[in-house]
Amino acid sequence: MIIRYFLRALNQLDDAAFQKVLWSGIAIALAVFISLYPLSQWALAHIPSTGWGWLDRIGDGLGTWGAAAVVLLLAYFLFPAVATIVMSMFLDPVVAAVETKHYPHRKAERGLPLWLELVSSLQLGGLVLFWNLIALPFYILLLVTAIGPLFLYLAINGYLLGREYAEMVARRHLRANGVKSFRRIHRGEIFLVGAATTAIFMVPLVNLLAPIVGVAMATHLFHHRADEAMTVHASTQR
Repeated sequence: MIIRYFLRALNQLDDAAFQKVLWSGIAIALAVFISLYPLSQWALAHIPSTGWGWLDRIGDGLGTWGAAAVVLLLAYFLFPAVATIVMSMFLDPVVAAVETKHYPHRKAERGLPLWLELVSSLQLGGLVLFWNLIALPFYILLLVTAIGPLFLYLAINGYLLGREYAEMVARRHLRANGVKSFRRIHRGEIFLVGAATTAIFMVPLVNLLAPIVGVAMATHLFHHRADEAMTVHASTQR
């Protein structure tokens, strides 16, 4: 089923709502990382002298290339957090577009409030950044296993992204108790959606599509399980 959700999401990438979110996200994310370049230059220019002539000459020679390397390194490791924060502010139209095309009879009457999207996106971005920084020593230790860091990265980010995107879709249709129950009942599939999204994040350039594809997959998952979800919702109202 996850493959089916993925293929349906890809087939809708030319949708106007998808394209608007994509290009808005690209523009803002690029602006964020470009703004880091002069900051990196300033930081490198103010590295304290070590007193070792050869080492100080290396530091002085970093200049433009050093600043560019810092920005590229930060972009590679932190892009998922930044892109998630940026694009998550605009993902509700993507959910609406998927529902309009594939599930018009179950389309939510109204989307999420903008303030809730903003809070959710900041919270998710913060959690992704926080837990990956916490896991950094374990990533390093697992380097001896070759594939250990990859599995840990997929596990952490797959859980976080899957949960957030599934809740985002479910909140359009269910109350808080129903959302939690839906997430608990279908946590396996939700994790797989998150893991697939995380895998897309790991591919340069293609990772720009990750938030859009991820939330579209979560929308298909929710509506594929809509009958169970609505049953859960009804039971929470009793």
